[in-house]
Amino acid sequence: TFRGMRIVKSKIKEYITRNRYETLNREELTRFFKPSDFKIFEDSAVVNQQEQKRRTQIIFKTLKFIFEHVYIPILTSFFYITEGYSNYKIFYYPLKTWTYFTNKHFEKFLENFSETSVPQNHMIKPRCIPKENGFRVVVNKSKKDENGKSENLKLSNHHLIISEERKRNYGNSLLDYNEIFSKFLKYDFRNCYMIKFDIKGCFDNIPHAIFEEELKKFFRQEKYHVKKYSSITMKSGRIVTKKHITSLDGSKDSKNFPFGENHCKNEILFDHAFIDIKKKENLIKEIMDFITQNTLIIGKKKFIQMKGLPQGSILSPILCSIFFQYLDKNFFDKYIKKGRLFRYVDDFLIATPDISEIIAIFDNFAQVEQEGISLNFDKTEANFNFQYISSSKMKTDQPVNLDKKQDLTFCGIRISCEGAKLGCDYKRINFMGAFSSDKPGQAMRIKLIRFACKFFKTLYFHLQNIHRYQNIYIFWIQISRRMMSFLRKMPFINKKFVYSVLEMLDTSLMAFFIREHLIFDRNKIKAIKESAFADSGLTFFIEIKSDNKI
Repeated sequence: TFRGMRIVKSKIKEYITRNRYETLNREELTRFFKPSDFKIFEDSAVVNQQEQKRRTQIIFKTLKFIFEHVYIPILTSFFYITEGYSNYKIFYYPLKTWTYFTNKHFEKFLENFSETSVPQNHMIKPRCIPKENGFRVVVNKSKKDENGKSENLKLSNHHLIISEERKRNYGNSLLDYNEIFSKFLKYDFRNCYMIKFDIKGCFDNIPHAIFEEELKKFFRQEKYHVKKYSSITMKSGRIVTKKHITSLDGSKDSKNFPFGENHCKNEILFDHAFIDIKKKENLIKEIMDFITQNTLIIGKKKFIQMKGLPQGSILSPILCSIFFQYLDKNFFDKYIKKGRLFRYVDDFLIATPDISEIIAIFDNFAQVEQEGISLNFDKTEANFNFQYISSSKMKTDQPVNLDKKQDLTFCGIRISCEGAKLGCDYKRINFMGAFSSDKPGQAMRIKLIRFACKFFKTLYFHLQNIHRYQNIYIFWIQISRRMMSFLRKMPFINKKFVYSVLEMLDTSLMAFFIREHLIFDRNKIKAIKESAFADSGLTFFIEIKSDNKI
């Protein structure tokens, strides 16, 4: 019937607007339909319960068939459907439009590649995903070959060895959030000029010859051993077995290995017979072969990379840091004397009380550009007017004013020159969550726990961080926004269950404070939480939605 077709159109629209991993369940698919919408059930005779159940089953199977074999094939025939810069958002592009723009982007991406006819062991087909200001080429190096092994899996031992070696020789590099936390709290950012910038296409512009020389200097040992061991422990009444891999000098076994804080006291450890011994020269050769033999397939043509590091590899970020240590020694460290350079892969942060150090770096950056490295000015941030920094400005004796209220974002952390004021860059956190049609309440609870764990970092709530109470407020604001995005899609709300989820998150936050020995005023935390719920509108939203008024 005409009414039935209107409902189907609304279902198609609802399906298209769903996020990644979301679909329509049986209840959502058959909602608002009745047997009289189908001509085969136009008889007005009263039917018994069994016949009504049979008709409902026929309606569901009919709608499922129409979606699976008619509407979805039509979508995939005329549109290219892909995820984008958002974790869950789905984009639909007409096929001709998508092909035109991706071909243009591939032409630019292949500037550092050369066409070849020689087949390599791993040849991968890249793809594009949309981002806010264009497209990004994505290469899946974790895709398994016919032998069931991926390129990233084959390079796992190399990654482990480099990671262990880098801990002893990391220079200005920041290894992880713990390293960022320890470095940031030791440095006094008060009254510092700060500028954050990154390198444009950093993976694509690294010269192979210079990198190979730096790689030879990086490895200090002549031989590396990689050993495997396993652990068995009890978790929630179940036996859990995990495989681990570690780089040792060959003389130690699992009993002598210094395990971290995650190691459980009731954990049983045992060694594997596997041990991989790599000599320094063989290790360097294998890494350089991986870089210089990177081959992509686009259409029917093969392209081999002549410059830069392969995209999508587990080795590329850590190899990129090795190359930038070369830039640190030969360029940045020459000009930064009073200040400090922080670097995480290709993200740079310079903090210094002397503005002339930053000016000297920008005035002489042409030395770095000779290596093919250029700045991405679109992503540059500073707490001063950096657009006018030049030698001519210094000659005019015009002061460079410091904006103490301007915060910078670096690796998801907001930094202020007013002291140890570190906060989470919540603008970068994605609030579009995949909604589960099956058991939506339990799915919401699990997803909120995972979301909350992103905030559970000591540097946000440390006693030296004067921004720590505001970070608690931001935490509950983001939890409220995330929860409302889930609740809007639910057909009804169990108010008692929702408040139990919030109570569980509050307990998890307090347990984190106790575990990390962080001292807070509980009454103040409670007031901050209630204020966040009121400001976000969560309390009002739950009350109205639970009464079925919206």
